[in-house]
Amino acid sequence: MKTITKEIKIKQGYDSLFFGVSIDHAVNLLGHPNHIEEIEGLQDDTSMAYMYDNAHLVAFFEGSDNKVLTILETRDPEALLFGQEVFKLNEVQIHQLMKDKGFQELETEMLIWEGKRMTFEDANIDFYFENEKLISVNWGSMYGEENFFLINNS
Repeated sequence: MKTITKEIKIKQGYDSLFFGVSIDHAVNLLGHPNHIEEIEGLQDDTSMAYMYDNAHLVAFFEGSDNKVLTILETRDPEALLFGQEVFKLNEVQIHQLMKDKGFQELETEMLIWEGKRMTFEDANIDFYFENEKLISVNWGSMYGEENFFLINNS
């Protein structure tokens, strides 16, 4: 696996791993995953989840024929968001950081497992908390037949 910085890039990817790249491109950058899970979707479409345990990263690939990277999830305590170590921030600090960067469409939800999800729709990012501590960040592209675009496929 090549070394990548751990910078979460809203709607773009994770350092040099960009949304829209092929599975082969991602594997070339990250190496072979520890686990691969096939996720059944609508209309006989499946998504693939590539799990990288040591990197605390899950990469999700979607598409009918040529699957592309659309969603990333990290639990890496060293992950950065706008240059800040996001897992060291509390909910109020994350809210303020996102607001300072121009993201306003906030939605929160209490989850069945006694966690909390804080979503910024305009950034396509979710922050998951358990016992008021950030445990996971999930972010993605604006995937869809009409509006998905490749940011970088090199």
